[in-house]
Amino acid sequence: VAAAAAAVASDGAGAEMSSFSSDSVLLISMCIAMFLGAFGSGYVPMWINMAPNRLRPMTLFGAGLLIGTCLNIIIPEGLRMWQEAKEAMHEHHEKSEEHEHEHEGGSDWQIGASLAAGFAFMVIVEKLSGEGGGHSHTHNLPMGSETVQVTSSSSRSAMLGLVVHAAVDGVALGAAIVTGKASVSWLIFFAIMLHKAPASFGFTSFLLQQNENLRVVRQQLLVFSLAAPIGGLVTYYGMSLGIFGLTSSMVALVMLFSGGTFLFVATAHILPEVLKSSGALSWTEVCLNCIGIIGPVFLDLGHGHGHGHGH
Repeated sequence: VAAAAAAVASDGAGAEMSSFSSDSVLLISMCIAMFLGAFGSGYVPMWINMAPNRLRPMTLFGAGLLIGTCLNIIIPEGLRMWQEAKEAMHEHHEKSEEHEHEHEGGSDWQIGASLAAGFAFMVIVEKLSGEGGGHSHTHNLPMGSETVQVTSSSSRSAMLGLVVHAAVDGVALGAAIVTGKASVSWLIFFAIMLHKAPASFGFTSFLLQQNENLRVVRQQLLVFSLAAPIGGLVTYYGMSLGIFGLTSSMVALVMLFSGGTFLFVATAHILPEVLKSSGALSWTEVCLNCIGIIGPVFLDLGHGHGHGHGH
């Protein structure tokens, strides 16, 4: 009997180790794909190497993509994750007392609070990056017949907001894989891939319009591209080794917090900078901006369709 029990324990440990290694391979493959997708998409504006006045329409389109990605993909994804976490909690507490069940249902205020906290966090970051900018410098950026001054602190705080968001994407993916939710982890992966490309493209276009040095643009793109893979790997191995734990509702709230940071970067930061340095927009440029804002809806239609079939 003791030998049989030892054999069963050994089989269980072997299966657990096998699952751990196969999950590791899956996560590492996803991380490589995320890095290549973000870095490749962000490299396109540098590869095209347009003159500043030709860059303006592309930057407006990129700014629209960032806003559309936030409103159409990131925030709905956070809400979807929150809803799934709530459903799982309700199933878990089905046999508990009624008043406890009601208490669980009354926590939707956390959705708005997480978004607002993310936005407020970036307001503070913006203030600190402005004050700490004793070394921040201005560039004279030619835009058509005008010369506009923009500060490098604006690109720093934009990068910080996007990096925070990208790292949170990785946290959500790592947590989904470690909890063994294969379908959820694939959905998160596809959602990340869908919005990484337009976000990376829009961010690089913005940096180029800010007249940043190409070496600096490449460095910032590299940091942005590495943030999600590092977030995923740290979360996965941290949770697997028992260093820390995250519930699915915590991951959803962190995702919504990062949605708030992304919303700030897109609407309160990048778009005003672009509009300020662009002067009066032509109807073509307005249309390009609106196409960028609305475009991610069509990306999310396919993702939402797949999600529906998953259920």
